[in-house]
Amino acid sequence: MKHKLLFFIIILVAISQNVEAYDFSAVAPSGQTLYYNIVNGQAEVTYKIFPSSGNPSYQNPLLSGDLIIPSTVSNNGNTYTVVSIGGWAFKKCHSLTSVIIPNTVTTINAEAFMQCGISSITLPNSLIDIGREAFFQCTGLTSVTIPNNVEIIDYHAFWGCSSLSSVVFNADSCYLDNVFYNTTITSFIFGDGVRHIPAYICDYMTGLTTITIPSTVSSIGNYAFCRCSGLISVTLPTSLIRIGDGAFSGCTSLVSIDIPYSVQTIGSEAFANCESLSSITIPNSVEYIGDCSFENCNSLTHIAFNADSCIYAGGSKQTSAFGNCSILANITLGNNVKRIPSYAFCPNTDVLTTVTIPHSVKMIGRNSFSYCRGMSVVYNAENCISDSMSVDSYDAPFMYCNITNFIFGNDVRCIPDYLCANMENLTAVSIPNSVMSIGKGAFCGCSGLTNIIIPNTITVIDDGTFSGCSGLESVTIPNTVTRIGRRAFSGCTGLSSIDIPNSVITIEDGAFDHCTGLSTITIPNSVISIGYQAFYGCSNIVSVSIPASVTNIGYEAFRYCTGLTSISIPDGINNIEQFTFSGCTAMTSVTIGRSVTNIEKYAFSDCSGLTEIHSRARVAPTLGDNVFRNVSSDIPVYIPQDNVISSYYTRWSYFWNFIEEDVSIADISADNVKIYFREGHIVVDGVQNEQIQIFDTMGRETANEHLPKGVYLVKIGNHPARKVVVIR
Repeated sequence: MKHKLLFFIIILVAISQNVEAYDFSAVAPSGQTLYYNIVNGQAEVTYKIFPSSGNPSYQNPLLSGDLIIPSTVSNNGNTYTVVSIGGWAFKKCHSLTSVIIPNTVTTINAEAFMQCGISSITLPNSLIDIGREAFFQCTGLTSVTIPNNVEIIDYHAFWGCSSLSSVVFNADSCYLDNVFYNTTITSFIFGDGVRHIPAYICDYMTGLTTITIPSTVSSIGNYAFCRCSGLISVTLPTSLIRIGDGAFSGCTSLVSIDIPYSVQTIGSEAFANCESLSSITIPNSVEYIGDCSFENCNSLTHIAFNADSCIYAGGSKQTSAFGNCSILANITLGNNVKRIPSYAFCPNTDVLTTVTIPHSVKMIGRNSFSYCRGMSVVYNAENCISDSMSVDSYDAPFMYCNITNFIFGNDVRCIPDYLCANMENLTAVSIPNSVMSIGKGAFCGCSGLTNIIIPNTITVIDDGTFSGCSGLESVTIPNTVTRIGRRAFSGCTGLSSIDIPNSVITIEDGAFDHCTGLSTITIPNSVISIGYQAFYGCSNIVSVSIPASVTNIGYEAFRYCTGLTSISIPDGINNIEQFTFSGCTAMTSVTIGRSVTNIEKYAFSDCSGLTEIHSRARVAPTLGDNVFRNVSSDIPVYIPQDNVISSYYTRWSYFWNFIEEDVSIADISADNVKIYFREGHIVVDGVQNEQIQIFDTMGRETANEHLPKGVYLVKIGNHPARKVVVIR
């Protein structure tokens, strides 16, 4: 029992003392004794002792001067290759001034030289991995060269090396993590052969003034030079293809940078907040400019944009590539530019004076120049279209620009969709005779326009082309136009009249809806179709002549035309659609054509001013629900002769005062004679100095008072008699 107790006491004493942490030692070529561990048959430099506290502080206090670590070391007849520097191996060796590491070492482990006194270190080409905080706070270190085979430099490897002023970086494919933070580096040279500059490599090097980038570099990683506020200029090589996200963001002293003609991608925020940058040229090779690439470049006054086919320059007005460049005064588009990306130039500026769209442009994107307030536009693009994603006027290229002057060049053949949409301050525009097509909504919302002349090269006025042009007073439509598109003139409240030429075949949905200033309109006999809501809410129209050529009138076509007094449905119409004339409160007379077989629900609802209806259909059209809601049931309904009364009596039972008339006699509609039954006698209006006689069906003249239910003939002067059916 005593022997066992003594054994445990010996163990406890051993644990409480410092324990040697190496396998063997050997004298280095420079004279210092180094300590090694054997790891997988190879040597790793380590520390001498491991204190009981677990913190290897001052473990090699006698190491000083210039140290040369050998490539091989022998012990007990065996030779070992030195392949790594172990963790803490030289930690806090304050008297050590320099170290040369042999070309056999592949790994420098975590904190290996932490807080060491070295002023220089030679790293071998064999080196692959530099561990976490390996040279942390080596405050005497002034320069370092990173060899080309290094693949990993771990977290804070050179953090706090406060005297470090220059770095030569030769690693071609390296991952690093916040390596040089809190240093005073002024010069950073990337060696020949480097193809990729790692992300964050120089982030927040505020003292960096010089960067050397070789002709082998093809990409600059994300945020590589972010917040390098001391950089004034950078020369980029012609081998460069990609500039990463935030690569130079926050380089507040950067005055100029030439982007070479090899660059295809400029990442998001690549030059954001470069407050001293005064001009930039985007070369023709650039295909992609990321969100906010040049945002808040508050000194930027000029952009030369030469990118031939750039497909992206920001995903929204808020993430425009040049957003908030508030003093941008000039944008020059190169003569070979084919595409202006959506949201490209939304600088939120008041000082941009003129933009010229060159002849070469084939596509102009959504909101591409939004918020360039007060500028003029010279538009020379011959065959340009809008971005296919544009869906309405709020995608207009010049939205919120307050443009007063927009000039079309004489070679323009196509005006894209929504090109001039919502230019409220535009008062005049001249469309040249070269223009063959005008896109959807091209001038919608141009409330300041007062006059427009459409050239005779145009065959279609497209959907919404002039909608919302509330100040438009006159429009000249040439006789080449065959179609007036949906809502083409919707909301043009200033139009008092419009001459629709005899070439127009179709007036589409809502073409003139809410043109409240229109008082008369003549629809030519070339028109065969009037669309849904075509004249909806045209409250000032008094008369409309619908020609016999029309075979279709869409629902609500004349709804709420509250000034309309009469309407004649031509004989080509078979069906009167729902709500077609609903709410025409001033309408007093309706004539329904011979071919009408059906009248849909609410077609004449709320036409409260109706005083007569003329139906030329020999078989009463079927009626949907509430066709004549809020129309007096007492008004006379004039129907054809030849015994059609029974179908009207059955289908039109809402009315009772039916009067037969010979619809073949022209004076029925021309002489404005109205015959109807009221309060026991037949009333004849519109007759002067003519004898009026009432006969029953037996040919007996009857006194016109207290007439019972029956059929009567009304004879007016020498005109043919008209049959009146009294239903009581």
